[in-house]
Parts: sequence; C-alpha cells; structure tokens
Amino acid sequence: MPQPTKDTYRSLFRGFRLFGGVQVFNALVAVVRGKFVAMILGAAGMGINALYNSASLTLQRIASLGLNLAIVKEISAADEADCQQREAGVLTDSAVAHSLAAINRLLLATALGGLIICVLAAPLLSKLTFGNSLSAGGFRLLGVALFFMVSSAGKLAILQGLQQTKLIARASVVGGLTGLFIGVPLYWFLGTSGIVPAICIFWLMVWGAYTMLLRKCSRHIAPTSFSWRIHSPIVSRLLGLGIVLVTADLLQTLVSYVVNLYVRYHGSVDLVGFYQGANALTMQFSSLVFAAMLMDYLPRLARLINDNLKMTRLVNRQIELAAVIIGPAACLLILFAPLIIDLLLTAEFQVAIPLIRWLAIGTMFRALAWPIGAISLGKNNKWVYFLQVGVAENLMALILSCLLFNRYGLTGLGISYALDNAICLIAYVILNRCLYGYRLSARALGKMLPTAIATGGCFLASFICSGTTAIVVMAVITVGIIMWSILHLRSLLRTS
Repeated sequence: MPQPTKDTYRSLFRGFRLFGGVQVFNALVAVVRGKFVAMILGAAGMGINALYNSASLTLQRIASLGLNLAIVKEISAADEADCQQREAGVLTDSAVAHSLAAINRLLLATALGGLIICVLAAPLLSKLTFGNSLSAGGFRLLGVALFFMVSSAGKLAILQGLQQTKLIARASVVGGLTGLFIGVPLYWFLGTSGIVPAICIFWLMVWGAYTMLLRKCSRHIAPTSFSWRIHSPIVSRLLGLGIVLVTADLLQTLVSYVVNLYVRYHGSVDLVGFYQGANALTMQFSSLVFAAMLMDYLPRLARLINDNLKMTRLVNRQIELAAVIIGPAACLLILFAPLIIDLLLTAEFQVAIPLIRWLAIGTMFRALAWPIGAISLGKNNKWVYFLQVGVAENLMALILSCLLFNRYGLTGLGISYALDNAICLIAYVILNRCLYGYRLSARALGKMLPTAIATGGCFLASFICSGTTAIVVMAVITVGIIMWSILHLRSLLRTS
C-alpha cells in the first residue's frame, strides 16, 4: 500500500483540481443526457425519470445507515496505523485487512436489506410516488439498482479512506459516460419503460468499476476472514457512527421538508418552486469546492485523530485553499445570476435572483466553516458532531428560515442561509478551540477576510447600484478577486 500523500498545499489543491474537474465533466454529461431525455421522452418522461432517481437516492441514504462516512473514517485511521507500524518495521497484523472484513460483511447486509425492502414495499412506493400500483414492477426492478447503489457507495468510501483520488476520479468518469451511452439508447428503444433498466445498468457499471479499482489498490493486503468475535468491535463502531450520521442527515431532510411546507402554506407553491430551483442551482455551482473537501479532506483529517498540532495545520491549510477558491466562485454566481437563470431555468425564475445572491453569501461562509465543523467527526466524537451539525445547526436553520420568510418573503430564505452559516463559522471556531485546542491561524484569517470583503462588496453592489453601473462594479470586484486568488494560489503552491 502506498504511503498517503503529505498534507501540503499542493497535495490539497490536487484534490480540489481533480474532483472539481470531475464535477465539471459530469455536470456537462448530465446536461447532454438531460437534453436527450427531454427530446426522446418529453416532459412527462423527464418527470418519471426524476421521480425514480429521487426515490432510489432516498432509499439508498436510508439503506446505507450512514455507513459511508463512517467507513471513510475507519479505513483512514486503519491505513494510518498500518503506515506507522510499517515505518517502525513491526507490522504483523494489518488493521486495514480487519476493517475490510467487517466492512464487506456490513455492505453485503445493507445492500441485501435495501433490495428486500424495495421489493416488498414496491406497491406502497408506487402509490406514494405515482398515485397507483401500476409501477410496482418498476420499483421491484429498482431494488436491483439499489443493491448496487449501496454496495458502490461503500466501495467508494473505502477508496476515499485509502486516498485513492485518481482511481475515484476515473470511476466517476466511467459512470458519467455509462449513463450517457447506455441510458440514452435504452430511452430511444424502450421509451419510459427503459428508465429503470437504464438506472440498473448504470449502477451495475459503477459497481463493476469500483470493484475492479478496489481490487487493484488493495492487492497488497492479505484478506482476512470475518469472525464476529474478532470483528464485532469494528462493526459496533461503524454502526454507532453510521446511525448518528444518518440521523443527522434525516434531520436535515426533515427541516428542508418542514421549510418547504411552511413556504407552501404561508406563501404559495410557486414560491416553493423558486426556492428549490435557486437552491439546486447554487448547490450545483458550489459543488466544485464541497466535492473536493468531502472526497479528499475528510480522509486526511481522520488520519490525524491523535495529533492536534498536525490536525490544526491541516484544517487551516484547507480553509486557506477554500477561501482562495470560493471567493471567485461566489462573486461569479452573484454577477451572472440572471444569465445562469436564463440558461438553466426559465424567465419566471428571475424573481429568485436576490435569493440566489444571498445563497452565494451563505455558500461562501459554509465553505469556510465546513473544514472546522468536520473536526469532531475526524476525532470520532460522534455525539459532539450530532449535537453540533444534526441538532443545533438544523434547529437554527428552521427557526431563521421561518422567521425571516415571514419578514422578507422569498429573499428571507437566502438571508437565513447566509446568517445560519456565518453563525456556524463563529461557533465552530469557539467550540473546537475549547474541545481540541484548534486555533484559526493568521494566514487562514488573512485569506478569509479578502474573500468575505470581495464577496460582500459584489453582493452589496448588486443591491445598491442598478443597471449598467451595478454590472460594472460587480465585474471589477469579480476580476479583482480572481486575480488575487490566482496570485495567492500560486504563492501557496510554491510554499508546498
């Protein structure tokens, strides 16, 4: 097993660049695939496709029991332990091998559980999704896709824990191309009847890609047979953390649902649509940053569970890189919000422009807060993470969303998102300093302030100025922060 890369600015940026590039590629493939789906299946077919995909993703989140992030942590910590023993010349029993034995057994159980639940609940799922039982056969077949989805997500988590970033990127590209070149012909020949088979084939191909790549990178690890007596502590640890994570995730989903209901009953269905459209657009735009942090940063953090000094250095370096990258992204979103809406949505969504700009501010704060918020997860303090992210953050989001929607309407939902993440950033710094001795470095703060000032300036210009003046001012600020980011990024990479 190769040694994990050191946590230099260059290695951290490599994760941003690699997964950011994959996100862009997959987004372009999704646009092309969506165009073909619209042409072949029409609006009704697109709706059916969206419903099946949404149902499968929801079922996967439940069936996985939150194990994916727990697996990343477990494998990262085990691989780090093996590396330390290998350096000391005393490696007699591979921690990774024992972890894999427990993880593979759990993945098989959860994947089979998802398949069985989907098959048994097919009539109910059909009624809930389409209002009748006519699609029960489709949901039974979707159970096969769910099996491969759960298993693929687990294998991806193992690759993340082993920091096999290039292999993950390669598999992601394979998945994107599979959906395009296999799914589209099925839509063409089978119409809407090809939707579920296309989903099944897509996830089968993804599962095959992850399986082959995982065998390639773990060929140096001697396999270990599963024994409940030996591996029960690992299983208990994974399930304990996984259930906490999935509960936090479900709380977030519940809060989102309650906010949508609140907007529906105190506003209108149209406002819910505007909110969801703006939110989805913003999240897609910011996924370049968050995908890299989720894929690359968390495994690095888990390896430093017992070294607060190195952990603090890694967190601060991640914040510096996030600040340098998220500033231009947020300013571009604020500047081009009207154009992006015209290209990706419709003209009626123009009323959501102020909301999108507030969401851009919130995304900037979230990108700076997330590396600090993940410390408790890396430290294996699952209850701190649950109370911090699952309870406090979601409760504050719910209260702020309802209060500010009453006061400012649709724009109030954006204000609540920005305020929620700004408060979280401050709270995370204070909490993690008290618990783990984390200190925000002067260099990290020096990157955060220009990013916040530029994003705030661009945002204010969009409200204070009007017409051509607003565009010119926002463009000047955006060009300025892009130039600043390029210079500082080059400086950071030279110091690696």
